[in-house]
Amino acid sequence: MKKALAILLFCLAACLPSCVMETAETEPAEDTVLPEETPAETEPASDTAQQDETKSAVPETEPEEITIVLGEDPAESDETEPEIPIQPPAEENPGTDEDDDGTVTMVIPASYAEINRALREADWYGVSYEEALELEIVETGAPLAVPQTESEIIYEAEEQTGNDGGRVYTADEMYSLTNTQLDDVDEGDIVKTDGEYIYILKNSEELVILSADGDDTKVLSRTTVAVDYEYCGWDWDGGNVFLDELENETAKELYISGDRLGIVRTYYNWQREPDRDENRTYLDIFDVSDPASPGYITTLGQDGLYNTSRMIGDTVWLITRKGISIDDIADPDTAKNYIPVLRGRDSDELIETGCIVYPEEIVWKAYTVISSCDLSTGKRGASKAVLGTYGGTVYMNGDHVYLADRESYEILSEPYQADAYTAVDTTTGQRTHILRLDLGDEIRTTAAVTVPGALLSQFSMDEHNGHLRVVTTVNENTSTQLEHPSLGITNNLWKSGTSRNALYILDETLEITGKIEDIAPDERVKSVRFTGDTGYFVTFRQVDPLFAVDLSRPDAPVIMSELKIPGFSSYLHPYADGLLFGLGYDADAETGSRTGLKLSMFDTSDPYDVTETHKLTPAYGWSSALGNHKAILVSESRNLIGFQADSGYAVYGYDPDSGFFEKAYIEMDGYGSSYSRGLFANDVLYILLDKGCTALDLNNFAVLAAVPY
Repeated sequence: MKKALAILLFCLAACLPSCVMETAETEPAEDTVLPEETPAETEPASDTAQQDETKSAVPETEPEEITIVLGEDPAESDETEPEIPIQPPAEENPGTDEDDDGTVTMVIPASYAEINRALREADWYGVSYEEALELEIVETGAPLAVPQTESEIIYEAEEQTGNDGGRVYTADEMYSLTNTQLDDVDEGDIVKTDGEYIYILKNSEELVILSADGDDTKVLSRTTVAVDYEYCGWDWDGGNVFLDELENETAKELYISGDRLGIVRTYYNWQREPDRDENRTYLDIFDVSDPASPGYITTLGQDGLYNTSRMIGDTVWLITRKGISIDDIADPDTAKNYIPVLRGRDSDELIETGCIVYPEEIVWKAYTVISSCDLSTGKRGASKAVLGTYGGTVYMNGDHVYLADRESYEILSEPYQADAYTAVDTTTGQRTHILRLDLGDEIRTTAAVTVPGALLSQFSMDEHNGHLRVVTTVNENTSTQLEHPSLGITNNLWKSGTSRNALYILDETLEITGKIEDIAPDERVKSVRFTGDTGYFVTFRQVDPLFAVDLSRPDAPVIMSELKIPGFSSYLHPYADGLLFGLGYDADAETGSRTGLKLSMFDTSDPYDVTETHKLTPAYGWSSALGNHKAILVSESRNLIGFQADSGYAVYGYDPDSGFFEKAYIEMDGYGSSYSRGLFANDVLYILLDKGCTALDLNNFAVLAAVPY
């Protein structure tokens, strides 16, 4: 029975609980293997809970960073799934109490029953567990959306000149890779190439492999890798469609490493009776040594909604979010309802208790689940489940993963008299909780911090020489609630809203070593890029200040220059030594109104005097690359800048003297142009649209082939 959760107050404590250094191992409970006769329960609906709901408690205006302390694992329990009291014995969890200095440790549970008990003690949307059980069901029906048929794609290209065709390219310049934040950390995408073949996820359900042969490019194989969707139990009522069951799979992204290909696939199932839904994320591994006949090898997966993934070497790291509902913890003996399950081709098993951590005070009823999968061997590596975190924004390098959660807060003043009214001043804002996990044969939680403001994206975080650099936008709104006690009148008066930006540098314990605050008042961060000891970020209200910051001294960051120009860059990319490329919007300098796309090239050779050497404002209004860095192709060696623009794909070059120039524009007529990608292999540029591929000669940009698929 589904409970209507009227008010969702998802928040964290004023300081996010820190994590213990996990020095002790905990023996897993005996019931880690799921019974074969019992199907896995479904994913709780609370995965969709929003992370920005306000907190009623009064926090500090600038939360302090969290100090990490060493803690001991709870004593291992000999009991197997005991009856769960609402209040556990105080001695059951030694080392989890708050220390005198305000530090809170993360608990490594001794049993699944202990996790169940901790969840029962948590605050369920402002009520106790027993009170939450009494909430009524609210069900709504909605019309079923019917997919539209896509139109045919029309392939066109304008011939241009200007390619430096006489250059000899090195091996790593022979084909393009997915545009990623870090060079040595791959990110999944809907297309990949290894220089010989092109791998495409079409319509989120089919793997299409093409030969990268220029004018002889052709489809080698098509493999269904996900079931689109299936609706069961049609029930018409007043023109609306009510379903008894909904089940679907989606192929989200792919990776390629040698002759191994991995596809990240999500699975969703919902049933009305009983009302429960389930989310899982899988990595399907294929042998593509014969691209004409891909061979399925194995599947590894885990519970939870897909958040993101990375590949370092041959290892793919999956990161998911698994929510917990009231119904999931009703039966403490059914651990698979409230413990993440690691999925395999032949068997499923609960994640071990020694791989689970949670804070003493659980506020967000959700796990962030992380596991590694080796593409070359098809074996699972390390895994971890952090209960009480959302992990919305993720930064990962070869050593660490940082999970960042945005939280809204509310600060209430003491009541005071304003004429005949009782007044209370309210200040609302946002802050970001960051949790660091060390990667390796084991995944270990090691540090946590809270910083004012909200992150823009994964590019807002970067680690360099053992220091994490973070850029945030700090918004605060103030209002006053006026209540007339005798007349029963209540008014809310909005007073002001402020915005400012900040940069923080943190050491390996996530202690703030240096910071710059109150940057660009009344503006917001629009893009961020870190390159070694220099950081660049753009803020915007009416003009685009591009800030260059010296980060060489972690204890004393310094803004070196501030360039103000109309518009703003939504994406920044190091193009060459002393050059920084920006893609964004042009804007009216007086009103700030956007007037179309804008390409900028910044001269950063003198960081104390950054200039915009060239700009171009093409006649396009929108590009998916503005919000998805993987949708842009940038290659200085090939003199290519490509991205989807309006109803096609635009390709530009850059000349140091004359600036940007258009090389080609591939027109398409149909839906879903935001899924377009561009890549090159050898001397051919391939534009991959929804229904086909256009191959162009990189020397003159003449069309070599148009291959439908």
